[in-house]
Amino acid sequence: MSDIPQQSINPLDNPDEFKHFAFIVDGEVGHISRIQNAQYTERSIACLSSNPTIVEITGDLRTQVMTVGWMYDGETFHQVTNE
Repeated sequence: MSDIPQQSINPLDNPDEFKHFAFIVDGEVGHISRIQNAQYTERSIACLSSNPTIVEITGDLRTQVMTVGWMYDGETFHQVTNE
């Protein structure tokens, strides 16, 4: 480990170092998320930039390993199988 202290980068002071996302609910800003560019992969940024639907994961699915490729039908999550 380095003895050099990590400096926190403020997204408001360094806006070009971050991607900025507003979560909109019925036309109103419900949440702001600022994610440092270096922390996310290109795929993650693409997902957040594509007007996603945000759904809370509840029940037993909270401990399920959900990966890319799972589907959501508007009510429940489904694992896609390659048969």
